[in-house]
Amino acid sequence: MKNMARLAGALAVVGVFALTGCGKKLDNSSVENGVRDKLAAEGVTVTSVSCPKDREVKKGDTFECTVAVSSGQTLNVTLEQTDDSGTLSIDVANQVVDGKAIATQLEGQLTSGSNSVTVTCPPAPIAPGGNGSFECTAVGSDGSSTTFVINVKDGQIDFSQATTQ
Repeated sequence: MKNMARLAGALAVVGVFALTGCGKKLDNSSVENGVRDKLAAEGVTVTSVSCPKDREVKKGDTFECTVAVSSGQTLNVTLEQTDDSGTLSIDVANQVVDGKAIATQLEGQLTSGSNSVTVTCPPAPIAPGGNGSFECTAVGSDGSSTTFVINVKDGQIDFSQATTQ
């Protein structure tokens, strides 16, 4: 399983700017709230967001925000201004994994014959810097249970069987 289930997407923060004497600047509070809302919509529990202040509204401008999550981990997310109106896109660079997609893929690989398998993974496990691990549990229709360790290294995802019951 390689390069599976990476979260990236447009951050719908349109027109988040304030007029200043020198031109338009992004509204820092709106940017931080937009990052928080985008990650929360993907299942990440964010405790704080810190973005650089006083960013000029300028198409192509990129900058990083630091995001603290409930697990105590920290993510650095990259934002890019996609137009001259303050619209931003967000990229978490393989740091947030789509647990639901991994569960679906594991179910497809593990189900055979009459034994169907249901896999449960955290909805949005965190892999700061594209590295980390988390566990998913597979339960077969026959009642058997297996725990898998999902490893993320440099944004690539692989798994190994940890325990069977």
